[in-house]
Amino acid sequence: MTISGSAAALAHPAGWSLSAMTTASWWLLALAALLALSDWVAVSGLFPSLAKLEYAAKPGTVLALMAVAASLGTPDPARRAWFVVALTFCLIGDLLLMVPGERNATFGGGLGSFLVAQVCFIVGLTQSGGGWEIALGALGVLAVVAFIPGLVVVRALGKGETRLLVGPVLVYLTVLLAMAATAWSAGFGASPLGANPLVAAGGLVFVLSDTLLALNRFVRRLPRATLLVHVTYHAALFLLVLSLAGVAASR
Repeated sequence: MTISGSAAALAHPAGWSLSAMTTASWWLLALAALLALSDWVAVSGLFPSLAKLEYAAKPGTVLALMAVAASLGTPDPARRAWFVVALTFCLIGDLLLMVPGERNATFGGGLGSFLVAQVCFIVGLTQSGGGWEIALGALGVLAVVAFIPGLVVVRALGKGETRLLVGPVLVYLTVLLAMAATAWSAGFGASPLGANPLVAAGGLVFVLSDTLLALNRFVRRLPRATLLVHVTYHAALFLLVLSLAGVAASR
């Protein structure tokens, strides 16, 4: 499929729907949405008395999304299994990054957990085929787009104690971009499951979320950055999980 073909599939995903959602899936999705909204309120800074709600709402959102994935009537159980494993490592990473007074060592552990999560997403995304040509093309485009913010982050990391994180962050960035490129290929490549715009969007939003996180943490504080990071992170996970429900209609 060409780039123009991908654009057409994105605009008109023929026959695409959330047909693999079960009754339990919808209820669990509503719970995940409620927990995500609670987390956003907690980190928004608008209600200081609710700030600690993050410690329950953020991991709770991921747990609920894991339950959503498990309850789906998806025709692609192999992809779902890898996505559930990926979400498990996302949960571990979240817990490590929420440690009060978190330092570089704890951040490194969280980064490692998310690195494993991205690898699991990649494995899951390749279970149903897809065009490697599209993945390589998407990776090239993403690398160009990510070059400037990536360079800014690496230069900031090179100062002081954080210089030890330069290597791990570069490795993570590479794997993250590979995941997003694979998601684009899985969404619009020659997959027997058909076009799936949510999985492609989920990969791209994940890149956006982690870019915001890195710029805010290592370069300079951005307005409402924590809220933006949480919203885009949850959006990426919702999109990736719901993509498992969409493949059923295009088979």
